[in-house]
Amino acid sequence: MDELSPEMESLYCNLRAKVFEAMNFIGIPEYEKRTDGSNLPTFVLNKGDIFSQISTLSDWGDAIAFRACHMMRVGLYSVLLKDYFGVKDETWKHNMFTAYICHDTGKDLLEGFNDAFPINVHRSFSEKEMNIMKLHVESAQLGDLFNPEIKAIVARHHYYRKHNPYPEHPWGQETPEVKYLAQRLEIIDSEDAASTRVNTRTKLTVLDKILKRKFQSQDLIKQQLLNEYGELRLDYGGDFFARVKQTGAEFIEEMYSERIFGRENRLNPFEKEIFVRKV
Repeated sequence: MDELSPEMESLYCNLRAKVFEAMNFIGIPEYEKRTDGSNLPTFVLNKGDIFSQISTLSDWGDAIAFRACHMMRVGLYSVLLKDYFGVKDETWKHNMFTAYICHDTGKDLLEGFNDAFPINVHRSFSEKEMNIMKLHVESAQLGDLFNPEIKAIVARHHYYRKHNPYPEHPWGQETPEVKYLAQRLEIIDSEDAASTRVNTRTKLTVLDKILKRKFQSQDLIKQQLLNEYGELRLDYGGDFFARVKQTGAEFIEEMYSERIFGRENRLNPFEKEIFVRKV
């Protein structure tokens, strides 16, 4: 494979360092092997494996949007939000981080994935490609990589959307904890993908075309999130996270006000810094 450009190499190394920092912060050894079968897949840790998913492009923004970096950022969100969610139980810290950083692992495991739709696609998926892509949350793709809680969260991270949710019957038990983390993963996943996906994969507004914007405006992304998830009930009354009565709209508004989402988002790779907040 061709060598990465210096700026892509720098971005990758920065993200990877922050993933290790996050793992240390929440007490997950780099090559942890757990008896419950939920050890982190080595693709998160192996530089060569992730490099194989990133190609050298003249357009740096396209490369940054690739899945490997997207999954890293979503994993880092779990560290930023660990205290906000009130996650105190060590097992659920592990479950949350692993589910978030590995939420798209099923795409890597789909046979013939790269032939079906290359990672660097500058257009909307065809119907055939979309149907294949939806399989990434199916049990057959996730296999035995994760414990039942993590697998159930990953299986549901597209299940709670208002439009075109999938799969119809997600794998595993929907406990209050699984639902709590899967709903929030879905919103975070959507925000990160929309914030870092070049406009050639989306519908450009007239203003976007006039201003030649590379990425969707944050105002548009926020409205999309509110339309898709604003009516969700994110209530939780269990023992492992902070108890809360909250709508999707309230969660989204709070994420923007706290600079977790938006143009001042600390994990947005197009801002000056990418870092994990130390608390």
